Amino acid sequence: MLFILGISLFIELSKRSVFAGTPPNVILNSTNFAWKAGQTVILRCYVSSLEAATESVFWIFETGHGFKTITPSTNSDKYRGSSSSYPSLIIRNLIFTDVGSYRCAATNKYGTTISKTALFLNVTGESPNVTATRLLYNAEIGDNVTLDVSIYSPDSVLLSVDWFFHQKGFEQKINVSASAKYIGSSLERPSLLIINIQTDDMGNYSCIAKNPYGTGESEQMSLEIKDNRPVVDVELQEYHGHLGKSILIACSTALSDNEINSVSWIFHDIDNNLQIQIKPSSKYEIGLHSNPSLLIKNLTFSDEGLYKCFAANKFGTGYSSWTSLSVQDIPIVDIGSEALNSSYGDSVTLECNVSSQTTLNKIYWERNSTGNVITISSELAGINGVTIENPGLTINVTTSSDSGFYTCVAENSYGIGKSIPTQLNINGGIPVVKAYETVVNATYGMNITLHVTIDSAPEHFSIYWTKFVGNETEIIHNGTIGTSGGTVSSPSLTIRFPTASDVGIYKCYARNVIGTGSSVNISLVVEGGAPTVNIGSVFYTTVFGIQITLQCIVIADPPVRYVFWHKNVNGYLTTITHGTVGTQGISPTSPSLTIVFPGKSDQGEYTCIAVNDLGQRGSLPTLLSVSGGLPEVSIGTPPHSATFGESFTIHCKVLAVPLHTDIYWQHILEGFVRIIRKDTLGVSGVTLDDPTLTIDYVTTSDAGSYTCSAENAVGKGSSKSTNLNVDGDMPVVDIPLTSYTVKHGHDVALLCIVSSKPQHTNVYWIKESDKGKLVFNHGTTGTIGMTVENPSLSLKPVIITDSGMYTCLASNVIGTGVSRPISLIGNDVCICFLNMLRHTYIVLNPLKNERDTKHAKVTRFPIMRNQI
Repeated sequence: MLFILGISLFIELSKRSVFAGTPPNVILNSTNFAWKAGQTVILRCYVSSLEAATESVFWIFETGHGFKTITPSTNSDKYRGSSSSYPSLIIRNLIFTDVGSYRCAATNKYGTTISKTALFLNVTGESPNVTATRLLYNAEIGDNVTLDVSIYSPDSVLLSVDWFFHQKGFEQKINVSASAKYIGSSLERPSLLIINIQTDDMGNYSCIAKNPYGTGESEQMSLEIKDNRPVVDVELQEYHGHLGKSILIACSTALSDNEINSVSWIFHDIDNNLQIQIKPSSKYEIGLHSNPSLLIKNLTFSDEGLYKCFAANKFGTGYSSWTSLSVQDIPIVDIGSEALNSSYGDSVTLECNVSSQTTLNKIYWERNSTGNVITISSELAGINGVTIENPGLTINVTTSSDSGFYTCVAENSYGIGKSIPTQLNINGGIPVVKAYETVVNATYGMNITLHVTIDSAPEHFSIYWTKFVGNETEIIHNGTIGTSGGTVSSPSLTIRFPTASDVGIYKCYARNVIGTGSSVNISLVVEGGAPTVNIGSVFYTTVFGIQITLQCIVIADPPVRYVFWHKNVNGYLTTITHGTVGTQGISPTSPSLTIVFPGKSDQGEYTCIAVNDLGQRGSLPTLLSVSGGLPEVSIGTPPHSATFGESFTIHCKVLAVPLHTDIYWQHILEGFVRIIRKDTLGVSGVTLDDPTLTIDYVTTSDAGSYTCSAENAVGKGSSKSTNLNVDGDMPVVDIPLTSYTVKHGHDVALLCIVSSKPQHTNVYWIKESDKGKLVFNHGTTGTIGMTVENPSLSLKPVIITDSGMYTCLASNVIGTGVSRPISLIGNDVCICFLNMLRHTYIVLNPLKNERDTKHAKVTRFPIMRNQI
């Protein structure tokens, strides 16, 4: 119902145009697909439009949660196709959310048609694999214990992680969020941390994880309370000793030597119902601490009974379970040699020595030949020995069937004693011819070999084959036309060009001086038909310009006469044959397609097609993707700052496929563009191996914008621009005050502050007045300062003629900096007295511009009334 409602609009549009013409015909080639997660699948759709061109193709994807429309612009990393030129839909990297029904729809000017059938796509994947790191945990009361698991979910993310507690047939899910006792059991931290272990926590635990594809469960992990008493174990529950020999009853403890205080053994005499503590003596040796094993010497039947091992520490005494000891007099059987060789027809004797204090009941031999065991007794014809008095075995006349492994066996009332096996090799007999297979399937026209091996002693001197068809038998010798092999040195038979006439039953024969041996029947079947064509992979990727071979495997009977490829790009089909420019292969002997210099235009869907006398057949399509392009160039984007006169480096990194062939930099300053290459004066670097730019001696002209560029066969790639600031300029000259007023005869210091990089080398001042400009340098009479260390100007003392505008200047290798002007005003000092008699006053004025004049000039002025 959801799907019908969702597409009702498209059906309505189709109905409105039904009388104007015919909408496209849309057919799906399948109704069900099942693919594994991570694979790429092609949903085939065939569109035909008789009355008008197909304008668009789209797909409708329906799940239980709704439906969506897939067009050529829908997630190009996930979907390809779904266009008028290539209506099929390619879905990459399948995941569980791709499961659902798909319908193909096509539109022309007369309407829209949706495929009548839907294609159901099922995506299969693996359920989680939950692995317990350990299966047994021992903890003390109050400890914190982490039960570790690892979870592998290859095809999808996990949906949940849960833990279960198992105790005495009871199972309970652990609610981690409801208790502070547990931490973990989450998607990010699947392991389970149990806080403050108590006896109630003892039991088995299991972890269960779910993903969309199923559920995985770990093995159960046991959590137990530690017992600090020594854990004492005996190695075996039963020991069997031999009369008069020694035996070691192995015992071990789980604690280190310095934690064991004492060890001891108890012997329980079953016959007399007595328990005796064993003490070290010439009869018994007891190991120490963590290895308290018991060595019993010169065994007698009175040593039979039960034994228990004890070990004590400060927490108590631990003890093992009982172990039993039985004393037996089983025969000891030795053979003279581990391997014997004899020639076909000779006599051979296998030595055997038996030691037993108890009377022997029986002597016999066992022969094992290729897993088949037979018993040899003294009654068997053709042998001597095999008696209690003479346990050895003599074979009077050996044959090939006597080869094998022989064991001497002796029995008494306590049991059976056996020797180690001795191998007897009989050299000689008729040849043994072994066939690898009883049925061999050959392909028409393709070499086939009927494999055999021959074991022969004496060496065989003749080889031949027979072929049986119906009631006729054909002898095949070395040199028979159409065959090779079938010789003494190479007995296998090769049929060079099998046809229907070679079908039959084959048999290989070999002859030596003893006789003739033959293989089993070998049935040869020759098959033929239209070629079987397979591709190496459904998806190939390569890098721009890197040669790629699309594998094509052709099996054909009769042989292939012609091979070609189809390339499909958005429905446009191109045929590629042997000799096509830029390709190699595409021949009956080499059907694979090699693209010598792949580019973006070579991307598409490729199909390999082979033709023989019985027909033509094509492979499944394979998709070719070509990566690579313009070089990727990157440099540091923040502005760079360099110091005038020093060396400075701007780094550049280039990633290029295909490899770049040229490197250069672009420098822009105030609209002027300069190209920098490796041979540009004053720079280093700018090479294919090291595209970094180093300016050997930075000046202000090096400031500006820099871009690194690289070129390969595809074109040019450039980095972002970065700015370079040069830390250096003509001096900055500043004055704190712009005006000074000083009385005649006083001192004044006109302050000047200079900042310079590189360091300034000269300081001087200029005075401007109505008389013109006057330059002051260091050392000018009546001045102090005007140095690199002290650029200020001090006048000592100030006279009226010092009034004017002053400017401070400083120079470095770049240029000269100038301060703002400073106004200096000198106040006149009038030394007046009245000449009352003459009605005049006298003014002493300093001489102008004569700073070293010691006497003043006297000027007389008449006194006005209003001045008195």
